[in-house]
Amino acid sequence: MKKNNKGFIATSLIYSFFLVFLALLLAILGTYITTNRVLNTYNKSIKNKLNLLTYIPEIYAKGTDCFVEQGTNTNIFNTCFRTYNMVNNPTEDNDYICFYDTNPSSIIYDTQYLTISTDPYIISCKVRNANIDERYLNSATTNIYVVERLDR
Repeated sequence: MKKNNKGFIATSLIYSFFLVFLALLLAILGTYITTNRVLNTYNKSIKNKLNLLTYIPEIYAKGTDCFVEQGTNTNIFNTCFRTYNMVNNPTEDNDYICFYDTNPSSIIYDTQYLTISTDPYIISCKVRNANIDERYLNSATTNIYVVERLDR
C-alpha cells in the first residue's frame, strides 16, 4: 500500500509560515514592551522634576526707559523692573544679578554713582530660581536715564 504524501509539503509550508509569523510577533511585542518601559521611566523622571519646581521667576522691564535722580541710591531692580513669582525679598547676586549691557562683567545694583549723560545706561537684570539650579532663567533690559531731578 502506498501512502498519500501530497499534503505533507503544503502542511509543512503552512506551519513554517506560522512559526515565522509567531517569531515576528514576539519580536515586535518584545520591542514594544521594552520601549514602553523606557518611556514610562523617562516620563516619571520628567514629571517628578516638574512637580518639584516651586516657582519660576519672570522679569520684565517696566518700560523701555527708566528715569532716576542723580546721586540717589535707587535700587535698579525694584525701580526699573517688574518681577513675578519671585521670592518676597530677592537678594543681590543670589536671586538676581544686574549688569551693564556694554560690559557684562560690570555688576550694578544701585544708581548712586551714575552721572547725568545724554546716552542712557543700558542695564540688564537676570533672575533665577534657586530651587532649580544655578542657571538664570530669564532677563530683561532697560535704558536708565539719570536726570538732575525727578518731578514729583
